[in-house]
Amino acid sequence: MSNDDIEWLKPDELTAWVGLIKLSSRIVTLTDGALRQTAGITGRDYELLHHLSTVPSGWRINELAGVIDDSSSCITHRINRLREAGLVDKRVDPADLRARRVHLTSAGRRLLERTAPTHVARVRRWVIDPLNRNDLAQLIRLANKLNMHLAKTEPANG
Repeated sequence: MSNDDIEWLKPDELTAWVGLIKLSSRIVTLTDGALRQTAGITGRDYELLHHLSTVPSGWRINELAGVIDDSSSCITHRINRLREAGLVDKRVDPADLRARRVHLTSAGRRLLERTAPTHVARVRRWVIDPLNRNDLAQLIRLANKLNMHLAKTEPANG
């Protein structure tokens, strides 16, 4: 593709793109910094622990990868690190004895219960409170629209 074939971003499109990237980066930086300082985990770790807390029977790694939208190998790496820290455990899946289900340990549950109130207060202060109900509804609509579109977009397709 030559430069003549590219439909360059218009000023408002570029502003939207840069704003979205900056916002995403800032949220990840704030979340990771706060959670590392208070709990010794990352925002992605918190997300994984949260999902594990919602299903008493545990999750298969491929199920977690789907709900978290990450590769199974990245989830496996994170699970192994959290397992070494005593926050999660793997158990035999009763429905398929060859498979394993990941569970939150009691230490993982205590960490999540101790961390959640402060984390939620930060999320509220950083993102929710500055928005009115209409802003929040639009944010939900736009995030869902872009997430559904990106779920259908293969990185190799450009």
